[in-house]
Amino acid sequence: GNVGTGFSDREIEQLRALTPPEGDEEATTEIYDSVDQALDTIEVDPSALDDAGTFEEANTLAVDYGFEACGN
Repeated sequence: GNVGTGFSDREIEQLRALTPPEGDEEATTEIYDSVDQALDTIEVDPSALDDAGTFEEANTLAVDYGFEACGN
């Protein structure tokens, strides 16, 4: 599902299918796992979408990895 997050299970699957840069496999897997966990949380409790903490770990991991913040 997408649940209004901007991410879908399918998009995460597509990202996982990409070959990460050598040496980054662990970091990218950790990011994707964290996004999956947040999506699972929202699927069980849609009100978690309003909680900034739901994606906090995924966002932190992604920024630390080098992704830029979206929507700013």
